[in-house]
Amino acid sequence: SGAVHDFSKTAVEFVKGFTAGWNLGNTFENLDASKVGNITPTEAETMKWNPVTTKAMIDTVKAQGFNVVRIPCTWMMFVSEQNGVYTIDNAYLNRVQEVVDYCYDNDMYVILNMHHDDNEWLDITKTGDAWNAVKNEYAQLWTQIANRFKTYDARLILEGANEIIARSPSGDDWWGNDNSYFTRLNELHALFVNTVRGTGGNNAQRYLMIPTYGAQFYSHQMSKLVIPNNDSRVIVDVHWYTSGTDVEVLENTFSLFDSYFIDKNIAMVLGECGLLNSESNEKKAEWGDAFIGLATQHGIKCLLWDDGGNYKILNRSACTWACDTYVNAVVSNAFCGNAFAVSALPAQQYTGSALTPAVSVAGCTENVDYTVTYVNNVNIGRAVVYVSGIGDYAGYANTLYLYITPAGVSPPTTTAPG
Repeated sequence: SGAVHDFSKTAVEFVKGFTAGWNLGNTFENLDASKVGNITPTEAETMKWNPVTTKAMIDTVKAQGFNVVRIPCTWMMFVSEQNGVYTIDNAYLNRVQEVVDYCYDNDMYVILNMHHDDNEWLDITKTGDAWNAVKNEYAQLWTQIANRFKTYDARLILEGANEIIARSPSGDDWWGNDNSYFTRLNELHALFVNTVRGTGGNNAQRYLMIPTYGAQFYSHQMSKLVIPNNDSRVIVDVHWYTSGTDVEVLENTFSLFDSYFIDKNIAMVLGECGLLNSESNEKKAEWGDAFIGLATQHGIKCLLWDDGGNYKILNRSACTWACDTYVNAVVSNAFCGNAFAVSALPAQQYTGSALTPAVSVAGCTENVDYTVTYVNNVNIGRAVVYVSGIGDYAGYANTLYLYITPAGVSPPTTTAPG
């Protein structure tokens, strides 16, 4: 497209370019600590039930209207240590980069993180020399990851951690009952930002993400997060899994996001959210309207969790959607932000081929100011057309419906925007 993916915007302005997001879950973050140094990248990627990731999968995600992919990644199984020097296996870095490029080359935003390492060595309960050793390894790994991607433009976002909490044999502390845990987590976030920035190139300005404690959404955790150096290109990541659709109840938490982040001009995203695939189609549609719709009203972008299992959204081998109702509800509500003035589309007669009537946006030029994505635009029925702003219009969008009638049946004159 004609979009400029530079670092001129604050993170608040930058995330306005996100529409809907999708997580490539249970893939690169798979972890078996017993196999450190004794597993291939492919074996790790397919350790659970998901197949090897393909470009066709990412193309399917893009075609549906998603423009953000988060790639959860666990690194420790491919890290070797010698004389205090930690090295990420080059074959693993190459494979991760290959999948990053599936998204990046598709003109999508891609978020790459450090995921389940916090289940093992990335331990915020450690103190003294043991904590310094953790920070040393952390900085060495992020230096290597950041250097690998330092020439990438703003489409690539790095995320320092996933859901870091205090873990112990007696149980996991998801609340954060010791203030020292928050102190060390904030120290780790500062180390992440400073380490990436210090590698230079585009990393000196790259948009970076950091989670709250456990990526939790309560005041107790959100209030204790410190933005390193008050860096205006840092994005906060919060995870919120709820099947609730009562807008008044949901609003209570969204109001907290406003208070702690949005109203303070701090960018945030819901990096993980979504419904179990056992929920009914009706429930999924209702949730898309209520949860995603309310998030969009608050200017908060959402990334659906897809683990290929209980939260499966994409049938990855077939590149089909497990529930069209669900993804359509999510994507259409994600596109309801700053609305373009879009002309209605005339209905079309079925031809057996994809129908792509031109979309006109007042005062704008396609592929310079906006892009157009057509979904389900071959068969008779209702197609969905997503109009997404780029460049100076990032954050603007609209959704149109295109009706396809049987051949020989005169279509109605126009179809109003959705």
